[in-house]
Amino acid sequence: MLGAYCLLFAIDSGWVDQGGDCVDGGDDPGYEGMAFYTTALDDRCDVPPVAIGYHYPGVVRFVDASKTTGDQTGLGWDSAYQYLQDALDEAGSTNITAIAVADGTYYPDEDKDSDHSNNTRTESFELVAGLAMYGGFEGDGVNAEDVFDFDMSTRNFVTNETILSGDIDGGEIFTYNSYHVVKAKRETVLDGFLITEGYANGPDQWSISGGGIYADGRAISVSNCTVKENRSNSGNYPLGGGAGVYTSYDDQTFTNCIFEDNNCDNNSFGEGGGGMLCYSGSITLVDCVFLNNRCLRKAGGLYLSEKAKAATLINCTFDNNSGYALASTVLMWTDRHSYETHEFTNCTFINNHAGGSATATVFIRNDSAIFTGCTFTDNDASPIRVSNYDSQEDTTVTDCVFSGNTAIWGGGIKFAGTNTDDLVVSNCLFLDNTASLEGGAIWAGAWTTIINCTFTGNSAGTEGDGIWSSTPDGSLTLSNSILWGNNGTSESDQIYINTGDYSINYCCIQGLTGNLGGTGNIDDDPDFVNENNDNYRLNSNSPCIDKGDNDACEEPYDLDGNTRKIDGDGDLDVDIDMGPYEYQGP
Repeated sequence: MLGAYCLLFAIDSGWVDQGGDCVDGGDDPGYEGMAFYTTALDDRCDVPPVAIGYHYPGVVRFVDASKTTGDQTGLGWDSAYQYLQDALDEAGSTNITAIAVADGTYYPDEDKDSDHSNNTRTESFELVAGLAMYGGFEGDGVNAEDVFDFDMSTRNFVTNETILSGDIDGGEIFTYNSYHVVKAKRETVLDGFLITEGYANGPDQWSISGGGIYADGRAISVSNCTVKENRSNSGNYPLGGGAGVYTSYDDQTFTNCIFEDNNCDNNSFGEGGGGMLCYSGSITLVDCVFLNNRCLRKAGGLYLSEKAKAATLINCTFDNNSGYALASTVLMWTDRHSYETHEFTNCTFINNHAGGSATATVFIRNDSAIFTGCTFTDNDASPIRVSNYDSQEDTTVTDCVFSGNTAIWGGGIKFAGTNTDDLVVSNCLFLDNTASLEGGAIWAGAWTTIINCTFTGNSAGTEGDGIWSSTPDGSLTLSNSILWGNNGTSESDQIYINTGDYSINYCCIQGLTGNLGGTGNIDDDPDFVNENNDNYRLNSNSPCIDKGDNDACEEPYDLDGNTRKIDGDGDLDVDIDMGPYEYQGP
């Protein structure tokens, strides 16, 4: 196409009409595949990506902190803006849809013409609606022939660290830093930055949240970013939080991001969320890490307030976060009658800490949740606490491992409620968890169904080293499960029924007396492969092979991902095993 000529003409003259001859015209192999980017929000989507329509003047601007001399129009790397604010200012008044930023450190109070007030805390990097901003490009030394290079495949946001800093005075005192390092409006993209040292402790309710990122608008996408060492403090306002990130409105997405060492200083007032506060709307987190975040109130990692909608978390890790009210790590505290279902898939929770009145690692209130393939290890509050008093859906926990956790009640799970919504736990392993009171592994206070799980090495300070059940408004159903070696050899060490109905069938229970009733229950040693190495799969001679109830389990795979319901004992009958692991044969 005529891309080279039209593009250069556009840069030199400043204009190419949207309907002009250059659009979709010609062929220039030398510029084929040049990744000049635009979003679907700039009203130029009438042409394919390789067309001249993606090379309109003002679509892309370039920023390089090392460009201290010469022409600074932002039209290419050789004429890049030195200050990011200059590109953002132009984007606010023209049709720029993307900004490419080279490695270096950028401060929101700096620009060429001093339009932004030096050392003023209200200064932020503000992304106008529809703008995409990318860091991680190589700075000083870009070759002349690459002056227009915006190839996303060649940037490296790890090597070419691009820092957006709120440390506007260059000192060590956080109270002089920007209230928000970045403010993002609807349908914006932020990709490839380290966002650090913001302090949201302002004089009003709009400046007490989101020290790192204040994302106020729908469909905001943040990828490949590290949000680190930001703070918030709500003072006497009741709404503040989210030291790292504050979000509102629907369809917020964070992908491959790290939230680290963010500190929410809220004490008796404010919301919470050291890493992130989702005040309203829905949110999706994929491949994200919450590390060493802290909140003096609710949830050191992630807090969804009462106005928030459903959250989806996939392949996320929460490590060493601390909270001091309700939850140490994740709190989803929504309005009654919202009936949201939150999803956690392949997430890891490890070594998170609860202080003050916090009694859970993940606390779901009045909503339901789906946990699939998650791991909870060495947390010092109930890994999952669900209080369902008005939900409309079951909470399900499938293919999860709970190991080495401690709590007051429910070293693995605490479930309470008054409705008929169930807690359904299947294909899970509960190992070496501890409760100082009841329920070493599970504290069941409402309708609870447990299928194909193993409980071993768990302990409680009072009753129910494995399972403690008190369901005056519901019942406990236990099927195809193994309860063995939970701090004693008696039946009540394995499972303690305080009140309520129960149905226990096809289970292996140490010290079985017959008082529990049911069908198909046994008290033979399950013969695990190697307890010393925490291998709780079944040996070939295990009495638990093919001794479960096929109708009780609908899961097609076991905890290892192997096929369920195979003929493990060679009797030509295909029956399910007890426990989370299906014996696959010699």
